Amino acid sequence: MQDNVNRDDKNLYNNAQPNTQTSGINTLKSNEGAADPADNELYIAGIGASAGGLEALEHFFNNAPVDSRMAFVVIQHLSPDFKSLMDEILARQTSMPIHRVDDGMKILGGNIYLIPAKKAMTVRNGHLYLTDRDTTRSLEMPIDIFFHSLAEDAGKRAIGIILSGTGTDGSRGIASIRRAGGLVLVQAPETAKFDGMPRSALESGTVNLVLSPEEMPESLLKHVADPNSLGEKTVHSSKCGIDEDEGDAALALLKKHYGIDFAYYKPTTVGRRLERRMALSQIPSLSAYLTYIRENAEELNALYKDLLIGVTSFFRDKESFERLEQQVIPALFERAAEQPDQKDIRCWVAGCATGEEVYSLAILLTEEAERRNFSGKITIFATDVHRESLDIASAGIYEANRLEVVSRNRMQRFFRQESDNSFRVSSELRGMVVFAPHNVISDPPFTKMDLVTCRNMLIYLMPIAQEKAISMFHFALRVGGVLFLGSSETPGALAPEFDTIDAKAKLYRKNRDVKLNIDMRVNPADKPRRLVAPMRAMATLDRSLLRDYDLLLERHLPPGIIVNENREIIHIFGDASRYLVRMSGRMDRDILDMTEGDLKLALGAALHRAAQEERKIVFSNIKVALGSKTESMDLTVESLHDDRPGQQHFHVSFSASQPGHPAVDKKAAAAADGSLYTDSEAAWQRVSELEGDLQTTRENLQATIEELQTTNEELQSTNEELLAANEELQSTNEELHSVNEELFTVNAEFEKKNRELKELNDDLDNLLRSTEVGTLFLDAALCIRKFNPAIMRSFRLLPHDIGRPVDHIAYQHPGREHMLRSLEEVLQSGDSAEEEIRDAEGNWLLRRVLPFKDSEGNTNGVVLTFLDITSVKIAEEERRQLDFIKALASSVPGLVFQFQQPPDAEGGYTFVSDYARAMLGQQTTRMLSAATSMAALVHADDLHVFREALAAALKNGTTMEFEHRCQTDNGCVWLHTRGTSVRISDGTTIWNGVSIDITPRKLAEANLAKAAEFYLSILNKAPALIWRAGQDGLCNWFNATWLDFTGRSMEQEMGNGWADGVHPDDMQHCLTTYTEAFARHAPFEMEYRLRRHDGEFRWIVDFGCPIQGLDGAFMGYIGYCYDISERKQALADLELARLNAEKASKSKSEFLANMSHEVRTPLNGIHGMLQLVLDGAANAEQREYAEIALQACKRLTHLLTDILDLSRVEAGKLTIQQQPFTLREIMDHVGDLFRPSVIKSGVILETHVSPAIPSMLVGDPIRLLQVLNNLVGNAFKFTTAGRILVEVHPLPSGNTGTVRVFFAITDTGIGVPREKIDTLFQPFTQVTNGYNKQYQGAGLGLSICKHLVALMGGDIYMESEPGEGTTVLFCCTFTQCECGTREDTCALPMPQPRSMRILLAEDDAVSRLSAQRQLERAGFTVTLAVNGLEVLRELQKDTFDVVLMDIQMPYMDGLETTRAIRAGEAGKRAAEIAIIAMTAYAMAGDKDTFIEAGMNSYIAKPFETEQLVELMHRLVD
Repeated sequence: MQDNVNRDDKNLYNNAQPNTQTSGINTLKSNEGAADPADNELYIAGIGASAGGLEALEHFFNNAPVDSRMAFVVIQHLSPDFKSLMDEILARQTSMPIHRVDDGMKILGGNIYLIPAKKAMTVRNGHLYLTDRDTTRSLEMPIDIFFHSLAEDAGKRAIGIILSGTGTDGSRGIASIRRAGGLVLVQAPETAKFDGMPRSALESGTVNLVLSPEEMPESLLKHVADPNSLGEKTVHSSKCGIDEDEGDAALALLKKHYGIDFAYYKPTTVGRRLERRMALSQIPSLSAYLTYIRENAEELNALYKDLLIGVTSFFRDKESFERLEQQVIPALFERAAEQPDQKDIRCWVAGCATGEEVYSLAILLTEEAERRNFSGKITIFATDVHRESLDIASAGIYEANRLEVVSRNRMQRFFRQESDNSFRVSSELRGMVVFAPHNVISDPPFTKMDLVTCRNMLIYLMPIAQEKAISMFHFALRVGGVLFLGSSETPGALAPEFDTIDAKAKLYRKNRDVKLNIDMRVNPADKPRRLVAPMRAMATLDRSLLRDYDLLLERHLPPGIIVNENREIIHIFGDASRYLVRMSGRMDRDILDMTEGDLKLALGAALHRAAQEERKIVFSNIKVALGSKTESMDLTVESLHDDRPGQQHFHVSFSASQPGHPAVDKKAAAAADGSLYTDSEAAWQRVSELEGDLQTTRENLQATIEELQTTNEELQSTNEELLAANEELQSTNEELHSVNEELFTVNAEFEKKNRELKELNDDLDNLLRSTEVGTLFLDAALCIRKFNPAIMRSFRLLPHDIGRPVDHIAYQHPGREHMLRSLEEVLQSGDSAEEEIRDAEGNWLLRRVLPFKDSEGNTNGVVLTFLDITSVKIAEEERRQLDFIKALASSVPGLVFQFQQPPDAEGGYTFVSDYARAMLGQQTTRMLSAATSMAALVHADDLHVFREALAAALKNGTTMEFEHRCQTDNGCVWLHTRGTSVRISDGTTIWNGVSIDITPRKLAEANLAKAAEFYLSILNKAPALIWRAGQDGLCNWFNATWLDFTGRSMEQEMGNGWADGVHPDDMQHCLTTYTEAFARHAPFEMEYRLRRHDGEFRWIVDFGCPIQGLDGAFMGYIGYCYDISERKQALADLELARLNAEKASKSKSEFLANMSHEVRTPLNGIHGMLQLVLDGAANAEQREYAEIALQACKRLTHLLTDILDLSRVEAGKLTIQQQPFTLREIMDHVGDLFRPSVIKSGVILETHVSPAIPSMLVGDPIRLLQVLNNLVGNAFKFTTAGRILVEVHPLPSGNTGTVRVFFAITDTGIGVPREKIDTLFQPFTQVTNGYNKQYQGAGLGLSICKHLVALMGGDIYMESEPGEGTTVLFCCTFTQCECGTREDTCALPMPQPRSMRILLAEDDAVSRLSAQRQLERAGFTVTLAVNGLEVLRELQKDTFDVVLMDIQMPYMDGLETTRAIRAGEAGKRAAEIAIIAMTAYAMAGDKDTFIEAGMNSYIAKPFETEQLVELMHRLVD
């Protein structure tokens, strides 16, 4: 059977492989077609998982490295009916890219690949291939299929990983991986939710390591770094075992160091954990590992932690906790409310690990207590043997990812955020729990518990240890208390002592208060002799054999009954039921209630004696009423001993008394083993009954006395121990008295010091509160110790922030990171640091960081202070500004002054710059300093100017500015004075001003006036017509050339007189242009007609420029004009020529469009008919003729397309589109297109794309593909043997974001003479022409390629040698795409072929017939229409899937018909139908016109049937 299954798997694998047969075809060499050399170093990890595998995958990828030489392929058993969210779930655990596999996808390192639903997947040449699942097979093994192919493809680089799941899928595939030299990892069964797949893998004997999912990535990294690190080690199933003595030695070593005896752990668990640690430590033998752990405490501790297996989480097994919340916890509170003496609720969580389930239980209890207003105390005792886990649980701090299952409300209610990624349980929850170390096997249990939980711990213990633990839990519980176990645990042999609340949730209730045999000691005799788990018993007792047992017992065993220690009937043999009384109504199975009379008395006595004496008890001659008669019978009761505690059965048999039974003496009968039961005398019968009752009473009394004696002895022993303990306590009490006196003395000293410290602390607090210096005290860990109120300006602090790290507090100023570094530097170096900073409001602060030193000089923290130095900074700034003003005033080439004028007194100059002496002279400067009026600076002839400027400034509050003369020591100078005033509080007006010497400017202006007159005389004789206008916009001068041209005088032209000569039609334009430019003081240019002196209007161009004075002020305009009448005429002639050229070009375009339509229409009919002939060719000769004709038809179509492209190029209408594309896809398309040429010619086509080129570019992929197809097609045309190489490399780009790509197409063909190379890029040019032309073609391809390359920002050229081959080189410029790679998105599924109803609208009979026949052969139903009116009629009376619409049709064309359909003229149902334009119109812009009319898509004639079918399916699907 195993061989059959393996063969089936191989068949599945072979069926899943893609078709790779290529006989008779030369290999196509490209990067995508063969394995990349880098793939030889890529390790591929196949991960198989099923039920329960999601959690394992999360743990695995949460610990997996992001950058590695590994790719991860996940194969799951997916439902075909639901969408998988695996990619979204795993994306939360890892930053690696995650892909849903498409057929042919390349495997890359550091990526995750997910199998789609309803697919089988294989790997070949580093690519993933998909096939549909075989739905006819009942057994599907997708993991085995993939592992078989992975072993074959990757060999030693294959890695197989089996995670949680049911069944055996993967157990055969990993054998292939091991045979290929790969690595096999399996999840430890005890950590898996479903252990079927891991255990099946272990039983195959081909596993390298058994690990938890969290530990697997570390082993994978070791294996990739050194594939020989694991050697040939194999982990076998539990049948292999380990050496007994060495196993005992390891357990003894653990017991010695940690005080825990693991002897009662299941041998398989211990064995697997030992082997796992040995594998991680790379130690081959157990003896060597024992030596290692004796010397290495860390490894011993790691083994100890592994054996404890602390797997837990909040609300683990959600459904079980829901049952606990709904069924158990409310009952606990109801019970507490009903029993006044029991006001508290006590719970015990055994094996609590790190406390998640403890706090889960506490949350449920707290919520229920709040709902019921419970006032009692709730106590949870949480125990575990692992102290580190208890420390974690006691701290109550958990990372955020471990709290994902906790609802938002519970997070807000019961948790407080501790840091960015951790939370602490609330003090309310923590106060309910008492954590303590405890061993459930050896330590005494707690008592009076309402609830005991021990989940998923007992499964690791042997049955005897499980029974001991359950017994202790039974002892700890009150009657009615609840036991909560794990999903794979039950009470086992103690099940009768519990009532089942919920079997699925493992909830049980203690049903009675009975003492069980609890032995706290570990019996070494019970220890198993080997660390081997027995094989699971697969055989069950044959049901036919059971029937044989029953038949033999029925025939040979006398009538009898088996009862238990409670006298309940368990089994009845033979016809024993006739001795029982038939009862009705509610009843139990107590046998005494089913008997009457003498039989009941005898049976009760016999059962009692048999239980006490444990021997066979026989009563003879018992009278039993059976119906209407009475029979004598013998009763035998025999005790059936059972070693299990609390188990005792009795066999009760009935037999007829022997006839003529001899009389028995009463005394002899009493002394014999049996008893004679007689009713000859009523007195004897009564005495016998009383004696039996008396004997029973005596026996019960004796048993009671013995128990009391035993109890008394125990109490005496306990009393003696208490007396001894009391004496010890008394001596201890005396010692405590003496210690107390010493402590009192020390306490008095401490109180004194505390008072002193309190006074010092008060002083310090008052000092800190009173100072304006913000002060913050930090300890050695940079946590807050103390702060004063002034620090609030720098930190947002609250009183409870004491003890928090300073980096958790919001810092109010810039430079937070720099401040924190300063704190650390001062803490490490012990040196102080200070820095001036500015806060957000612009205030200056002095930040000081000082070391906090203790009395011994040690640095135990830092003191951070902030001092406001804004006022100091302002004073410094004012001082600097004053110095700067003085320096600036000294450097100004003029007189800088300040004059103050009080309201009721004389004024005076308070400041005169040093430059005054150089500008005015010593005597004038002294006079100025003593002057009482600003007028002292002004010449007497210009005082009126000064007074006017002063009055205007005071009145309007503006700047005083005027030019005047000043008398100096060296004569009179011109000054430009500018001053501003400010009035202060006492009414004093302060004038700050500067006087600049403008004497040189005044002299220059005088000279300039003279020069202007001189230059005007020159302009007067210039050949241009020149005019000048003043600031008022009126012309005030014309040169002689203007006057000669117009024949008018200066007086006639002055002002706006010149406008009289402007043509009336140009007048408004001329005046508007001039007025608008004058308003903006901007240059202008205008053309208008001006009347010449002979009356003819001549075209002139007028250039006007604004004139500026020396001070930059606007002075008016000057303009010059030229006669442009001849140029105007030339332009008119050129415009006429342009219109004629455009008309000719439009005529040519219309001719080409019409010719294209008229040629394509019959060409489409020929093409279609040839396809039909080819499909139905009866023999090879006919097929050959049809193929040749079809190729000629295609060549004609290609030629027509080239002619149209050339027309677009010449018209400048050929444009380049910009869209994202993948260069590798372009190269793949080239390879696919020329594959038939490779096969036919035998020429090898190789492609090489540099990996440095970005994966995604933005450009025109269609035009790039057109260039490559032309060039590669030319290479095949002129190459008969050898190879053709297409290389793609990047070029340096000067612009960021652009990519320049270099292409080279090299062949081994006939070559081109050098003198012919330049002519080949011209239209209709070939190497050979004339009647001896050898190669076909119109000579348009290279010309079109040159224009396309130029449009794509590049150039093209050719290198060739006749007889040696040709290389065509070109480059293009693209934009780098920021949208990611094509692998980031899932491709749309290919449409599936299906039958459709087609409405074909075609007026040409041949095209209509060929299209109809081709579509019908493709499986479609076709209805014909000759024009648009027929289309509307057909749509109104029938339903169709697609309309194939010709454009040019009689009566109603395709565009008009489409608009009518969309408008609903054919019915609402047809308004949304898919319409495809099938037309011979193929010029640029035609497709856009059709789409705008309402059509869905477009296909040009002639067309390929497959192309049309695919387009229809895409639209309909």
